[in-house]
Amino acid sequence: MSRETSAPRILIVDDVPANIKVLGGTLKADYDVIFATNGEDALAIVYSNQPPDLILLDIMMPDMDGYELCEMVKGDPRTRDIPIIFISAKDAEHDETKGLSLGAADYIVKPFSPAIVKARVETQLERRKAEQDRIQKEKLEAVIEIAGAVCHELNQPMQALTTYAELLLTENQDGDSRNRALEKIRDQVFRMRDITRKLNSITRYETMDYVFEGKKIIDIDRASHSG
Repeated sequence: MSRETSAPRILIVDDVPANIKVLGGTLKADYDVIFATNGEDALAIVYSNQPPDLILLDIMMPDMDGYELCEMVKGDPRTRDIPIIFISAKDAEHDETKGLSLGAADYIVKPFSPAIVKARVETQLERRKAEQDRIQKEKLEAVIEIAGAVCHELNQPMQALTTYAELLLTENQDGDSRNRALEKIRDQVFRMRDITRKLNSITRYETMDYVFEGKKIIDIDRASHSG
């Protein structure tokens, strides 16, 4: 099952197995629940090829506490959009204020109500989904604008090339190598025309790996009507 169709992945980070069991039991019916008992293991999951959609994070842990882990996740552009909810026995106002100042989306005090946890998790996942949809929409709009401009600029020179190629082919009927070259020019212009038609038909933001640069580029076939 792909990540697009699977349940959201929730990472529970707590060094007390009993706490993980309670939280996991609260959420496992609706989400893909995974866990870590320390900050190092949690970071390995966050930076894996299947990162969590949300993190439920305890504060008091050995070696790396929850505040440190939150600061690391929120300080990295690759992971800072993952919502973090602190779940802690530390109930002082300054504890909650510190957690939120580090970028956490919410703070729940132990002992917690399972219904409250579920509601807060759902709220943060909905917010994240809405933000991801907004970003994707903006990317698509930008791609469509650029594609339209490219097609507009290319249309006239392509039309001129096609006209000149056809004219030269009509004037040279002896079947020599120049004619074959002209046919290749005409065919490549037709190919360019097909590409511009696809650009004008883009309706989705779809990318693919660009092997020469190690980057991602728009997958014109998948992004357009013809894909």
